Amino acid sequence: MGAVLQPLKPDLSESTIGEEKTTEAVSHLERLADYSLPHALSQIVMLEAEITHLTTEVRALQEALARAEHRRSNHEQLLKNANVREFELRAQLAQKLL
Repeated sequence: MGAVLQPLKPDLSESTIGEEKTTEAVSHLERLADYSLPHALSQIVMLEAEITHLTTEVRALQEALARAEHRRSNHEQLLKNANVREFELRAQLAQKLL
């Protein structure tokens, strides 16, 4: 009767398999953290610098727009004044001709 069969691979319980998967996942995350965290931090620093630059540029453009609007407003008022003056001069000329 005889021979006792022994498995070639040891029988792994479910808890051992779960532990191996967890260990692999943690190891994978540690490797990602080693490579990704410094890269992510450098990207954040670069993006913050770009935001600062763009914020400064937006402020400069807003100031330029405010100056342009002020000049336009002044020119518009000068044009209105010129039209009023032209109307007054035409009225004076018409009185003198009559």
